[in-house]
Order: sequence, then structure tokens, then C-alpha cells
Amino acid sequence: MIFLTIMAYLTIVTLAPWQSYSFQPPMLRQSPVIPRWQTPRARNIPRADLPKASSGRNGPVAQAPAAEPANSTAAYARQAARQRYLDNVYLLAKLIHGEARGEPYVGQVAVGAVVLNRVENPLYPKTLAGVIYQPGAFDAVIDGQITLTPDQETLRAAQDAIGGWDPTGGALFYYNPAKTTSYWIWDRQVILVIGDHYFAR
Repeated sequence: MIFLTIMAYLTIVTLAPWQSYSFQPPMLRQSPVIPRWQTPRARNIPRADLPKASSGRNGPVAQAPAAEPANSTAAYARQAARQRYLDNVYLLAKLIHGEARGEPYVGQVAVGAVVLNRVENPLYPKTLAGVIYQPGAFDAVIDGQITLTPDQETLRAAQDAIGGWDPTGGALFYYNPAKTTSYWIWDRQVILVIGDHYFAR
């Protein structure tokens, strides 16, 4: 009886490694199981810190681009261009107010367009002020009505004319036939009539 017990024990001890090796899946044979006490968490092995977010040019704490200095060349150029635009709008609005207040809105824009068409024409001065103040060119300058303060409608008409709206299709002249004293203008080709004004080339 003791002999059989010893033989059974030896058989179990001898076959156990073979059975466990033969019937284990391939992955388990290649990756032995690590006892829980040897895992990083159990052994308090420090984990590598994740990389911190960039704090440089594009990182979450990157500084916003510095505002352009108020006295920089580019800022000064933009400010000067803006001021020239506003000055031109106001000057043209004064002329429109003196020449065409009370006319239909499109007629007011047309008067401004005539001034701008002259600026583009080689026979006239190259600036808005040069065209407007050309001697004898506009009655509003001669009789002083250009000094009147323009209203919102004439300011808007000046903006539209400077913005490129030309209802006249390229006119260089306009006149009120009931008031004109320059009879030479009757020889000009009339393009259209808006309100009391005739527009001509």
C-alpha cells in the first residue's frame, strides 16, 4: 500500500510540468505570468511623468502677440491713410451739400462722381482738393456754400462716390440749365438728367 502511494505521488510530480506546458496557450507559454507582488504598483515603482504641455510660443501659457506699438511705421501709415480718407469724404460731402442739397440721393452721388472722374482725368488736378478748389470750377466754392456743414445724407453720398459708385457713367460736367451762366457747357454731350442737373461729358 505504501509502495502504491509513493508511485502515484511520483507520477503526479513527474507529469504535472508536462501537462501544464502542453495545454497552455502559446501566448501564455511565451509570456510567463508575473506574480502580483512583483507588479510596478505592488513594488511602488515610480511611473514616468507625462510630458508637460509646451509653455513656449504656441503652448497654453504662451503670451498673446504683442500689440503693434502705436508709434510704429505701419500703424502710423494706416492712421494717416484713414485720416486722408475721412478728410476726403468730408470735403466731398461739403461740395455735394453746397451744389446738390435737395436733389435726389442718386443725384448727390452723381455730383461726387463727377469730381472723382475729374481726378482721374489727365486734364484736371490729381487730388480731390485740387479739383474742387480749381478756380471757377464749382459755384459752391465761388459763392461760399462749401463752408456749410454737410448733413448725414451728403456724407453718405460722398462715401458712396468715393467707394466707386458712378451713376453718370463717366461724366465730367453737370449743370442746372435754369441757373447756368456758362453757355459753353451747352455744347457738351448730355449723358443723363437727374433731378435738376444735366450730366455731360
